Amino acid sequence: TNGPNVGATEDYDFDGFDNWSEFIAGTDAKSKSSFLSMQAVTGLSNGGFIVKWPSTSGRYYTLPRSTNGVQGSFSILAGGLPATAPQNVYTDNVPLGAWSYIYKVSATTNQP
Repeated sequence: TNGPNVGATEDYDFDGFDNWSEFIAGTDAKSKSSFLSMQAVTGLSNGGFIVKWPSTSGRYYTLPRSTNGVQGSFSILAGGLPATAPQNVYTDNVPLGAWSYIYKVSATTNQP
């Protein structure tokens, strides 16, 4: 596409995600409301969490988590999760008493 903000490292729709990242995630780089993010994290009565995010066929996801969100403190909880479009769901069974986690999600087009 020709025009302003269409380069790989630019952000055509000004949603905070560059065009290349949106391509890899399978989101629409022309829509400010289309980007890869968590849709919901729901606590379970047994102490676990259900994590949901939008997914696109042909993508694989990695799900890191942290107890404090400090850069470098995230551990890979699950990786190589295939897309189950339109939404992926992951249940994190954590020990009772672990009541707070921060989750991130990333996508790739390559099967790990």
